[in-house]
Amino acid sequence: MSGKRFRITALQSRLADLNIDAVILVLSRDLFYYTGTSQPCILLVTPDDYFLFVRRALPFVLDETWLDPGRIVFPGDFKEVLARLKQAGVEKGRLGLELDVMPAALYLRLVKSFPGYELVNFSDEVLRQRMQKDLEEIELIRNAGRVLKKGHERVLEVLREGMTELELAAEVEDAHRRAGHEGVFAMRNFDFFM
Repeated sequence: MSGKRFRITALQSRLADLNIDAVILVLSRDLFYYTGTSQPCILLVTPDDYFLFVRRALPFVLDETWLDPGRIVFPGDFKEVLARLKQAGVEKGRLGLELDVMPAALYLRLVKSFPGYELVNFSDEVLRQRMQKDLEEIELIRNAGRVLKKGHERVLEVLREGMTELELAAEVEDAHRRAGHEGVFAMRNFDFFM
């Protein structure tokens, strides 16, 4: 079983222990972790099944994800998620969400979209699972270290008296980008970007 597929089955195996009937994930970084795409989607995971509801950019999703196309619903929205929950026999119960980063407006929308369900925080479980790295993640971390090393090496090459912080930062970023850095830092904090 591939590492990515195991991520979803590991999540499924924890649902009963946590007394959660299903999980709905919308954060792009979590979507990427579980499905391979960070396009605008909704991932629904029940103890026995999972589906990716694609809101837009279907061609990109199909190109990026490892999921079988039979598990992809397009167009997908929260009404479709609710219908799929009911088809799975989850008429009510506890729904896990990423409440540590979910905007209040989206949370309130979900409260209305899922009447009869209790919306609970599932973020700690996602973070716990993401702490354990598989072989693919370890290689990505090694590569990130190589990219960052290029920035440090560039500092040693160009740093001189009178250089401004902005000039040095430009040199470091240039070295990072040339080594393959995408130029975006993602953190699991509200209203954070870099």
